[in-house]
This record gives sequence, structure tokens and C-alpha cells, in this order.
Amino acid sequence: MKRSLAVLLLGTAFGVLSPAHARSADVLAEQKQATRVRCRVHTDVTDALKAALTAAQASRGKVILSADPSGASCDLREGIYIPTGLSLIGENSPVLKLGRLGTAFYGDSRSSDFLISQIAIDGSDASSSSAIRLAGSRDGRIEGVRLIHPADGVALLEGTSGVLIKDLTSVGSRSHGITIKSSFGNTVDGAKLEDQAGFGVILSGESHHNHLAHLQTTRSRLELVGMTYQAHDNTLTDSSAKGTGDNCYSITGYNNVLRNLTGEGCAGNGIAFYGSSNTLEGGTFRNNNQQFSVRSAWNGGVAFLQGFGGVAQHNKVSGVTVDDDQPARTQQVGVLVQKGEYHEWRPGVMVTAGTYAISGLELYVARSGGVTGTVKPAGSGTHFDGAVRWEHVNRFDGTTQPDFNSAINVAVRRSAREAREDRSQARSNVGTR
Repeated sequence: MKRSLAVLLLGTAFGVLSPAHARSADVLAEQKQATRVRCRVHTDVTDALKAALTAAQASRGKVILSADPSGASCDLREGIYIPTGLSLIGENSPVLKLGRLGTAFYGDSRSSDFLISQIAIDGSDASSSSAIRLAGSRDGRIEGVRLIHPADGVALLEGTSGVLIKDLTSVGSRSHGITIKSSFGNTVDGAKLEDQAGFGVILSGESHHNHLAHLQTTRSRLELVGMTYQAHDNTLTDSSAKGTGDNCYSITGYNNVLRNLTGEGCAGNGIAFYGSSNTLEGGTFRNNNQQFSVRSAWNGGVAFLQGFGGVAQHNKVSGVTVDDDQPARTQQVGVLVQKGEYHEWRPGVMVTAGTYAISGLELYVARSGGVTGTVKPAGSGTHFDGAVRWEHVNRFDGTTQPDFNSAINVAVRRSAREAREDRSQARSNVGTR
């Protein structure tokens, strides 16, 4: 006994510890570096958090926000800036109650290598800003965060890259759960997105090489995932959408890769491909078209259709099952191709901003309203037809119809009307008739 104690003391004196004691020393060192802030009911922690983060940044330590008692809600009257190296970890399930300003944490291009973990943010009284807003930030982690009625959820904007959002919960957002706009190389792995007024996840602008996986919703006003026409080379895998107020998924970008998606009981299509050169491998789409059964434009388990700046060409779907096992079936068509939706540009026509028009094999959108002039838009970029300003948004391949799409190895078990229906005048779709 005395010999063991002597060996331990000798080892400690010369800085040599057994693995078990080394681990204990690491824990003690970690505790010394951590700065604690108490989250007590109806207590404002804004100043304490700011001071703790400043101190922790100087020592490269971390800040622990500890709820007292467990689950306590404390006030945050204004947003906290995310400095490089921030490490903020919740303990005992703290809840930050936001004021009218509505943002809990925000970062810019100087914000990197940060961690925000195990904290709930209550935005019930907040204005329209995002609960967490990053603009040009990089290489951070948002883990185990829970958003309660935020005005908007997490926003990755303006070239934000390398951010990991893991195991996020967002309930009752008055806008979207997660927004990725003009940002790249970010990952969302695990997100439960319930009762969003907008999208669960929306990718817009030239967002690319983002990776989305393990997303789910059982109730949301719009799609679980939407990608606008400029979003490209993103991945979406292993996700489940139920009970959305529109399509389960809408893909309007290009070169996006999708795998193992399920969509059930959504108001519109199971999955709608508005964009081009997207691929889907594996999935099930069942009992959809709950709200739009009387509207012919919204009635496919898998649908290729134009709209929102997409031309619906060169998409590939394989290994998918489409079914409707309801007593009164609503999913009218298993695999659907709609006819072309856009009109040709013509002079002397009243248009509103946001109107799409075809000129040759090019697609344009009106950025101003009025009666069209006499100069037909042509080529890329922005064009003025003498009265209305047009912006080039997309290009057709050979035909202005949804074409060159394929639905191979797609099992259509039951549908309300037709297993497959191709309403376009296209000649090169495969597996759609």
C-alpha cells in the first residue's frame, strides 16, 4: 500500500501518470479552463455570457451555460457575436429566451472553428431574424440545438462553408428551419423539423456541395427540402417527409444527387423535379396529393414538371416504389410528366415581375413589370426589351418540353388513375408512359 502510494507520488512529481490518472488530470485541466454561466429562471444572462466568452477566447477555453434548475429558461436580450474558437456548451438543458431582436448568435467572415452545443433557443417573442445567423463563417459546429418557435431557424449565408449542423430540432418556425443561401460545403446530419411555416430546409442562390442527411418532418406547411434553380451539386439522403402542405420535396436546381427518400401523405407530389440533371436512387412515395387531387398540375408520386426557373430535363429516377393504399386514393399518377408550362416572349404583352418567358431555347424571368417592348431577349445576362428588364435563368436542350427524363426500375403498385402518364410532347423520356 505504501509502495503504491510512493510510486504514484513519484510519478506525479516527475510528470509521469498512469493512463487512468492522466485522464483524471485532463478532466481537471478542462474544468479549470471552463467558464460557467448560470441560467436561472427570469435572469438575463446577456452580459454574463459576453464576459465569459471574452475570457474564454483569451484562454482558448470554453463556456458552459448551466441551467439551474434543469431546463431553466433565462433571458437573452440581444444577440451574441461568435468569435473564432468559441466553445459554448449547455448543461442541464438550458433555454435561452429571446427578446424582440430575435437572434441568439450571429457570425461573419471572422467567425470560424466554433462550437454551439446542447442549448435550446426560444424565439416565441422574437422578430423576423434568424435564431442563428452566419454570413461568410466557416468550419463551425452546431450540435444538439433545439429551436422553439423561432421567427426563422438557422441561416447559412454569403459563402458560409464547412459548418456542421448535427441533431437539430426546430419546432414551429414562422419561416424556415434551415436556410442555406449562396453557401457551400456545409453538412446537415440529423434534423427534426416540425411545423415550419416555410421549408424544412431551403437551398437557394448558388449553393453547392452541401450535404443533407437524416432529415425528417411529420407536419410542415411547405416541402421538407426545396432547392431553387441555381442550387447545384448538393446531396440529400436518408430523409423522410410526411404531412407537408405542398410537395414532399421540390428539386429545381441541377446536378443534385438524392438517395433513399420517403414521402408520404404530402399535399402535392411526392417528389417534383423542376430542375435538370438530378438523380434519385431509392425511396418510397405513398399516399400523396392529399390537397391537390382536383388539380391536374399536382398529381404524381414522382413528377417531372416545369416551374420556378427549372426546365425539367435530363433527370434520372431509379429503384423507387410508388404506391397508394388508401381506401380513397389521392395519388392519381405514379410517374408523371407534365407539358411545358412556360410561354414564348411576345411584344406588347402585359407582364408582372417574376413572369417567365421563353426566347429561342433560353428561359428568362422579368425583373420589372409592364408591357413588353419590341427587342427580343437573346443570350445570357440581363436584357432590356425596350420596356421590361429580363434576366436569363436557364437553357433548354433541343426542346422546350420536359424531356430526356428517365424513370427506370420504378415500381408503381397502386394509383388513383394511371401508373404512368406523360402529358408532354417530348420524345425522349424513358419509363414515363
